[in-house]
Order: sequence, then structure tokens, then C-alpha cells
Amino acid sequence: MDITALFQLSYGLYLVTASHEGKENGCIINTACQVTNTPNQVAVTVNKDNLTCQLIEKSGHFAVNVLTEDAHMEFIGRMGFKSGRDIEKFAGMEVTPSLYGDPMLLTSREVSAVLTCKVTGKLDVGTHIIFVGLLTDAVKTGFGTPMTYAYYHAVKKGATPPKASSFQAAPETKSDLPQWRCTVCGHVHTGENPPDECPICHQGKDKFVRV
Repeated sequence: MDITALFQLSYGLYLVTASHEGKENGCIINTACQVTNTPNQVAVTVNKDNLTCQLIEKSGHFAVNVLTEDAHMEFIGRMGFKSGRDIEKFAGMEVTPSLYGDPMLLTSREVSAVLTCKVTGKLDVGTHIIFVGLLTDAVKTGFGTPMTYAYYHAVKKGATPPKASSFQAAPETKSDLPQWRCTVCGHVHTGENPPDECPICHQGKDKFVRV
């Protein structure tokens, strides 16, 4: 079986956000879609280990921020490769709370639209939970072109974090040299030392960890 055939499926790239009892968080996913139109319902798939997943479970609502092709890799790294248990993801950003208090980036060129949803059902699928939400509000920001997952990989040269539902481990390569992973975008470098600058997100060598 050629598991890479799954890469032929088409996806977008989204920042799903949630809030509960004053705590805000968000994580990047590539699994968000409209599942019905009467009523309008949207489904998202989130890793159980993500703080965002736990906030959705506790609060019963979420928001989907549709990312644009203008989204910087540093932004994607912050939202997709770091944990809200370690950092305040929205610190320094202009955030508009949704009807339920979930973060919406309506003034950011990194977001083209935001969908506000109230959970109507969920399905445990092992490592992830699929949440189905009733669409209660929808806003177009007027910024940019929605980013596809293919664009993210081909143009942005982005990596897929291990917690993503579409993650596939890279094939093992025979090398005696150590490997270094950029903690911002996930790029892996092979060599005795990390590069002075990540070729993808242009962060310094201090952002690399040995894998």
C-alpha cells in the first residue's frame, strides 16, 4: 500500500480557536469542512493532546480562522508547532472575541474568513476528536487568498507537525550525520551543526533542536 496516496486529498489550512473560563488557545489544522447546509454545520478534527481540543470539549464551541497565502511561517510555527501550555499564543495580537469568546483574527492579513460554531456532536477517532459545530456566525475579512495544504507544502515549504491528522513520518535516510529540526516550521536539517538560518522560515540556529 502506498500511504502517500493520501497526500492527493485536497485540504485547506485553518487556525481553530477556543476559549474556556478566561483561557484562550488555538492550533493549526488542515481538516475543516462544511458537512451540511440545512442547517449549516462545520466539522473540525483536533488532536486529543492539544490544549485547544480540551477547551472545545469543556466549552462546547470553537472558531475557524481560514488562513491566507500571506500567513508567515513564524505565525504558522507559533500556532502550529508550539503549545499553548508553554506560551500565550495571542500575546501582542489584535484579537476580536467571537460571540462565545473564541479568538478571531479579523484584522490580520493572515486570515480571510472566520466561522463561529457551537458544538452539536463529536466523534472519538482514536488520536483525534471530530467536532461538528452549528454555524452561528461567519465573517469575511477581505484579505488574501485562502491557503491550500498543497500551497503550504510546495510554496511555503512547510512541514506537518506530528500531532496533525495527516502526519506521515518521513522515510528513514541512511546518514551518520545528526539531524536538527526547526521548532518554528518543522524543517529538518542534516549536518554536524544546525544551519545559521532556517531556509524555510529564516529563523536563527537557536530555533533548532537535535532529533
